[in-house]
Amino acid sequence: MLLSIGKSNPEIFNPFHLWPRSWSLEPAHRLLSGEWFPFWRVLGNSLVVAGGQAVLGTLLTSLAGFAFASSRSRLAILLFPVALVLIVLPVQSLAVPLFSWINQLKLINHLAGVILPGAISGLGVIWFTQIFRQLPPSLREAARLDGAGEWRVWWTLLPVIKPAMLSFALIQFILAWHQHLLPMLVLNDQPTQTLPIAISSLYGSSLRYPYAALMAASIISVVPTALLFALGYRRFKTALADVLMH
Repeated sequence: MLLSIGKSNPEIFNPFHLWPRSWSLEPAHRLLSGEWFPFWRVLGNSLVVAGGQAVLGTLLTSLAGFAFASSRSRLAILLFPVALVLIVLPVQSLAVPLFSWINQLKLINHLAGVILPGAISGLGVIWFTQIFRQLPPSLREAARLDGAGEWRVWWTLLPVIKPAMLSFALIQFILAWHQHLLPMLVLNDQPTQTLPIAISSLYGSSLRYPYAALMAASIISVVPTALLFALGYRRFKTALADVLMH
C-alpha cells in the first residue's frame, strides 16, 4: 500500500513493477482535500463511533460481568448462555431487526444509531465475568461491610481491574473501527459515514478513482488501531493471559 501511493492505476495492477516509475502524491492530496468525500469529517466519525463503542461497551459489559460473577441465582445461570449466543450468532441475521429498532428510535443517519447497538458485546460479558471471578471475594465483602451497595462495590473494584478494562476497550475499539454492516445500514448520507464505508464505496464504484488515493486512505485507516495496540500491548497481554489461565 505504501509503494502504491505514488503509482498510477496501470502500475498498481502490474505485479512486475514494485517501485513506481515516478512518484506523484497528487491523488493523496485530492483525497485529503475532500474531493471525493469529506475525508477529515469521515475520519472523525470513525473515531467517535469506535471511541463511543469502546467506552460505553466497556462500562456496560463490566456491569454485566460483575453481576454474573457476584450472583449465584438460577436466573443468572440461565441468562449467561445468552452472551455465548451473541458471539456465535452471525450479525447478518440481526440486520433487519436492528434496522427496524434503530429506525423506530429515529437514529438513522446518526452516529448514536451505530454506537448504541455496537456497545452490546457477548465477548465483553464473558471477559469481565472471568475477570471479576478472579478477584478475592474478600474485596467485595469488605466493601459491603462498609455499607456500600452493589453499584458502589462495582465502582470500587474498577481500579483493581484497570488493565482488563483497557484491554477490552482496545479490542472493542478495533472491532468497531473495522465494522461494516451496521454503519452501512444506518449511515446513508456521505457526511455521516465512517471511514471504512467511504473507502469501500470508492473501491466498488469504478476505476475512475486513482487507486493511489485509496491506498493512502487505507494506510491512514490502519494508523489509529496500530497506535492503540502498540501503546496497550503490555496491558493487553497481561490481561489476556490472566483470563486464559482461569
